Amino acid sequence: KPEGVALSGGRYIVKMPNKFVRADIPFAFSDVSGTLTFGKEEIPLIGEGGMEHLNTNYEVYKYSKRWEILRSKTNDGKLIFSGGFIGNGNFPGEFFRTIAVLNSNGEILLSGVVKKSEIISSAVETFSDYDLPLVEKLYLSSDDSCVITTERKEALGKIYVLSNVSAVLRFFVRLFFAKPYQIHFRTVLKINCDGKIPYTESTGIHSYYLINK
Repeated sequence: KPEGVALSGGRYIVKMPNKFVRADIPFAFSDVSGTLTFGKEEIPLIGEGGMEHLNTNYEVYKYSKRWEILRSKTNDGKLIFSGGFIGNGNFPGEFFRTIAVLNSNGEILLSGVVKKSEIISSAVETFSDYDLPLVEKLYLSSDDSCVITTERKEALGKIYVLSNVSAVLRFFVRLFFAKPYQIHFRTVLKINCDGKIPYTESTGIHSYYLINK
């Protein structure tokens, strides 16, 4: 059965007809296994995993400063996905974010493009020094009848992308990315969409891919 979603709904045109980006989650919350080699020790790993895929012919740093993906699984098996990007100075005020809710059989219960976002509170994340939302509301309808509220909790993982690369490579990467970080949080989300799906509350993993301030 389907375990993922096409966040962008296919190709999303960026600024001009021949420039596009496509964001997909082919599968998520799937049973996975693998091996971690640490020195001479091999550690077996068993758990849940997923895959995220970005296909584009236009460099993301040219039009976006932040990407994010939120994925959650409710107690009754619903899968919730949200993701997209926030525009930078070359794409001022622009953003593209979607949300999709699937039932335990992989059928889409709710999907749509975010029409408006409202940051209720934010704070500087000390590891990356980026100002990120603490509580945010995403609106799927112009009459505010479909609202998704997210509230980030504790951090689950933090990566400074340039920390493990050579000085030469770091120099060239910094030509394009001022401060590239990955920050992953545990996030509580609440879905209020009258007449579309019942009120839903869940906890998931919210990943921020930070490019430039």
